Amino acid sequence: MLKEVMTVIFNKAVEDTASCPMYSKLLSDLNEKLPPLPSEQPGGTDITVKTILLNIFQDCLKVPDGQFIPLGNIPFLFELYKQKLISDGFSQTIIFHFLGISGLPFCDVESLCHSLKTIGKQMDESSNILRLLNDKLFSILNEFCSNTFHPPHLRSMLCDVLKLRANNWIPMPDPAHERNVSLHRVVVSFFLEKYFSGSYSIDASKFVNDLESPDFHPYVVTEAISMGLSKSPPCVEAVVDFLKDMFTKSTFSSKDIVQGCFMFISPVDAIALDLSELPKEFGSIIGELILAGCIDFKAV
Repeated sequence: MLKEVMTVIFNKAVEDTASCPMYSKLLSDLNEKLPPLPSEQPGGTDITVKTILLNIFQDCLKVPDGQFIPLGNIPFLFELYKQKLISDGFSQTIIFHFLGISGLPFCDVESLCHSLKTIGKQMDESSNILRLLNDKLFSILNEFCSNTFHPPHLRSMLCDVLKLRANNWIPMPDPAHERNVSLHRVVVSFFLEKYFSGSYSIDASKFVNDLESPDFHPYVVTEAISMGLSKSPPCVEAVVDFLKDMFTKSTFSSKDIVQGCFMFISPVDAIALDLSELPKEFGSIIGELILAGCIDFKAV
């Protein structure tokens, strides 16, 4: 029964490569929580997730010389390596497979680039053999990147993964993203200034949603608290109403608000000052948000 279930999971992952991380995590959880099952044959070894995967891998790697491992298998195999469900030996086999093929198809190169972004760092930090194989593989990718006959999008993808390894697998900042963040900060500051002065009639929830940047929500919370408390007198109720409205309309989650509150107090925490140094109105905001059900008392 376990083998049938795992075969279904494996096939689903191969068909839907975008979900490979989810399926590999599912198998990792099964491997961790499912006790070994007795062998179906007398004196045989116990059945585990890893032993079943071993058999599946051996089947999918059995391809005639000069042919390719089915494309969909590659990302999933590397994701399973990341979860430590397959050994260095199988990773070496996959890399040898790539190294042994001249004229890799573009689709295989794309698959390889995506996979290396996932497990390239782990391979470099593993055995010396894998590190050397990775060096050889990247020398081939470098030749691909220099070949002007290859499609521009493929060369761009290759350059990205080459730069990533050269930077010790630390992603380079995206200039466009940095510009967007700076622009968002200016726009949010201008909006909140107008909002708390009562001179802006635009729906706050619509404004935040139009930013199309959920990761930016905690910053908006922080900026709203900071700007509201900087007024004379501090407009506590306006800040609370703003945050409650965002929460009620599902624009902000409870997690967004909690993170924003912690970001507000982080400068105080960073210089090891007592939290009593915070404006007393901040405590009033927290209390109102707890009573309104926007945040959990335990979170703060």
